Amino acid sequence: GQTKSKLDLWCEMAAKIENAKPELFNPGNIKCDVIMNKDAISKDNRGFCMFPSYEKGYNAMRQMFVRAATLPDTSMYRSTMTLYEFYKVYAPASDNNDPKAYAQAVAKHIGCTIDTQIKELV
Repeated sequence: GQTKSKLDLWCEMAAKIENAKPELFNPGNIKCDVIMNKDAISKDNRGFCMFPSYEKGYNAMRQMFVRAATLPDTSMYRSTMTLYEFYKVYAPASDNNDPKAYAQAVAKHIGCTIDTQIKELV
């Protein structure tokens, strides 16, 4: 079969770890509390976006990773961030996440390390 890109492997593992509520169609558990995602139709009581289909939600996650890894310097993400640094922001310990374990699982799935810069994954 076709070899999956690093970006697709990243999205695949993120969706698995996030284990989001299926009814939201939001595999990346993207929050809509700051800016409403253009494809989102609403948000739940925790601020997570709700998408009209799984495909739209998946694409929103994918686009978010691409933006984080390619924009010169956004307020939250930098292309030079390592996978571990990315997850400290995307899945902070303050939200009961384990960013290091998350980064390690993603890195293992992609075949890189948690010190890999996210710009190398897109």
